[in-house]
Parts: sequence; structure tokens; C-alpha cells
Amino acid sequence: MYATSPVICVAIEVVAIVAVAGMYVRLVMPESTLDHALLVGTTSVLLGIATEIAMTANAGRQWTALIGPPANGGLRCVILIAWIIAPALFVRSRE
Repeated sequence: MYATSPVICVAIEVVAIVAVAGMYVRLVMPESTLDHALLVGTTSVLLGIATEIAMTANAGRQWTALIGPPANGGLRCVILIAWIIAPALFVRSRE
């Protein structure tokens, strides 16, 4: 998966996650709350994990394209945290 530097690949993946989360919050749910955004992020992580488990079971080999390979634990944590907090970065506070 990481043909070049793992850090560069994770940075690109985090930028993509944040960009898609921003589009979701701005276009699909512009009136979303922080609770909703965190729920969307958590759901994204859970669906990513479920997808990787299903793909690994069906392919017969490890498939780690969504949350990163387990060998890079720190980088994997960065990706998981990005999935969770990315939608929350675009929520406007309402007072």
C-alpha cells in the first residue's frame, strides 16, 4: 500500500478524509451539530473497520486500505482520529 514514504501517504489520506468530511458537512448537513458530526465520524470508522474485515475475509489476504496497516500503529492512530474528528472541524457553533 505504501510504495513511498508512509508518512506522506498518511498525510495525503488525512487530507482526503478532511476534504470529504468538509464537503459532507457543508453540502449535505450544513445545520449539523457537533454531536451529529462526531457520530458521523465514529460511524465512518466503524464502517471502515467492518469493510476491512469483510475484504480480508473475502480476499484471503490482509486488506488495510482504509485505516492503514497494523505495522504502523502510530500512523494508523492518526488515520483513525482523522476519521472521527474530521466532520467536527467544519461544524459552525450556534449561540
